Amino acid sequence: MELKEIITDGTQHEKRIADLQAQCAEFSSIVDLMAKISALTSKRDVIEKIKEICLMIFGANQVRYWSSETERNDLPDEITELFASINKYMLMREDNRLCIKIQWEDRVFGIVDAQGFMFPDRMDRILRFTKDIAAICGVAFSNIEKHEQLIKYQRELKYISYHDSLTELFNRKYLNVLLERPVENNQMIVFAFDIDEMKYINDHFGHTEGDKLIQHTAAVLRNCLRETDFLARAGGDEFVAILPQPDRGTAEAVLRRIQEAIEQHNIREEDPNLKISVSIGFAVTEEDEGSLEELLQIADERMQENKMIKSRTLH
Repeated sequence: MELKEIITDGTQHEKRIADLQAQCAEFSSIVDLMAKISALTSKRDVIEKIKEICLMIFGANQVRYWSSETERNDLPDEITELFASINKYMLMREDNRLCIKIQWEDRVFGIVDAQGFMFPDRMDRILRFTKDIAAICGVAFSNIEKHEQLIKYQRELKYISYHDSLTELFNRKYLNVLLERPVENNQMIVFAFDIDEMKYINDHFGHTEGDKLIQHTAAVLRNCLRETDFLARAGGDEFVAILPQPDRGTAEAVLRRIQEAIEQHNIREEDPNLKISVSIGFAVTEEDEGSLEELLQIADERMQENKMIKSRTLH
């Protein structure tokens, strides 16, 4: 073998080794990113990793992600066609472009649209990688959706567990959780409310009318309080409010606000069965010592006194 042939052969061999080393490095980077993708919990993060692979490893100049939730009128025709087709990818050599679906089983999440590859002659190898990446991303998207759905169900169950279905206020179960917490140095006002003549409404006009009255009362009370104040339906016709305020002056101002709101409601309400009358009592931490439960007991006792005074006045 001539010296020239030996040198040429050696050069080609070194070039081949360098090429294989580059491919190994490329493959290692892709595997590393795919492992990271499988551990992600956000679709946005997955999409960013896909773009990172296309831009940094495959040498694409432009990468776009088309979501399946995008309005069809806003999609290019070829992307719309790919969403509708049974093909999993679209290779367009003439445009130096690769579009590939991200899907798992029958669920299509979106399409990665990569264009302007620096090495279009490597498209076949890129395609092999992207098919694997698309499969990993499809599994990741599917797992993320299932995880999000599970969290949603957990939130819904927790909401149902701690809320009254009729008024959508907190229920007695959550109130009991709150009552177990120490007051510590927090200054609070605790209100107890009880709808007057509730039994009369239920007995003479039915529980449907009674439920309407409860809903109207809940709405009036809620509108008189801030979003940061706590309001619960503690029983059939009983409500409890807890306000993070320190003094009797604030309690009396809130009481007047509620009484005025009830009066305005009754002026507007034409149905006599839905006119509101509520007995009210409150306790304030600066005057009434004890736990939150003890404060509620004091407020409840004062509410009962208020109800008795009303009863004697009416009869």
